[in-house]
Amino acid sequence: MGRPRKPFAEYLRLNEATGCIEWLGAKGRGGYGQIKLSGKMVYVHRVLYAFRHGPVPDGKFVCHTCDNPSCCNTDHLFLGTHAENMADKVAKGRGAAFKGKSNPAAKLDPEDVLMIRELCSLGQNQKDVARQFGVTQANISLIVTRQKWSHI
Repeated sequence: MGRPRKPFAEYLRLNEATGCIEWLGAKGRGGYGQIKLSGKMVYVHRVLYAFRHGPVPDGKFVCHTCDNPSCCNTDHLFLGTHAENMADKVAKGRGAAFKGKSNPAAKLDPEDVLMIRELCSLGQNQKDVARQFGVTQANISLIVTRQKWSHI
């Protein structure tokens, strides 16, 4: 038969210091509270947001102003796109804004970038420079116009 379930409210605890209402039950990846509804695991903060504000539109995320994944306080939740959620994360210093060589996908280093800018300023064709460094001409253009590697 299984063990009796506690009332939903018993899985919630107010953190008086932060105002977060924290989920004490099961948690999934990243510390987000989870419950099973209609045979499917769902995030508690999304369920409570929808209960208070209505359905979450397709393509929208329920984001936390408090940055506490276990928080279910609907006053701490807002809708945003994935891009807005990631920008919020970086703005609050929780995510790395990979720049230059710290980006694991970077093919160039600062010396390469300086050389690329020098070659292009001397009139060398961007396609030729791109071939020389193993990147695309579009990437060279972004480097030259300082849209990429702007910190160098």
